[in-house]
Amino acid sequence: MNWPQAAAHGHILSLHSLQDCFPPGLSSYTHLHHGVCVEFLRRGLGDFFIGCFFITELSTPFVSAGMVLIQVGLQNSTLHKVNGLMVLLTFLLCRILLFPFMYWVYGRNYNIPLYKVALHLPWHCNLGNLCILAPQLCWFFLLCRKARRLYLRQLQTHSSHTPKTS
Repeated sequence: MNWPQAAAHGHILSLHSLQDCFPPGLSSYTHLHHGVCVEFLRRGLGDFFIGCFFITELSTPFVSAGMVLIQVGLQNSTLHKVNGLMVLLTFLLCRILLFPFMYWVYGRNYNIPLYKVALHLPWHCNLGNLCILAPQLCWFFLLCRKARRLYLRQLQTHSSHTPKTS
């Protein structure tokens, strides 16, 4: 049951995702819209960039695995720590460094220096990339902050359990 359905029946639900705010079936329309845009409106251009955007999803299984590990009570396990490192690594490589890589490959393909690539692309492509990159940077910052907090918490608990010698 999504939020509008619950509200209609007098139930109180918390919103877990943006999709909970929309009527059922809208997801199908969203997928159809994206399929039309990707296939028809781009006029056969940008296969490399579309492929790169699919690569951004490589971090998703690690994010999901982290949530599952927390739900089953393994948030203090070595597996959770390794998964956290994989989240940070894949997020950095596949969601942030992907953008300079795409610009570098484009410049290399057209013999344009990296610092001039943005000037050769249509403005709406740069704007679209910026709109996609901005939340990735925010999320990565939040992930790093959480990782730092967990690491410092582990150091504090480790040092408090270590017997002091005098």
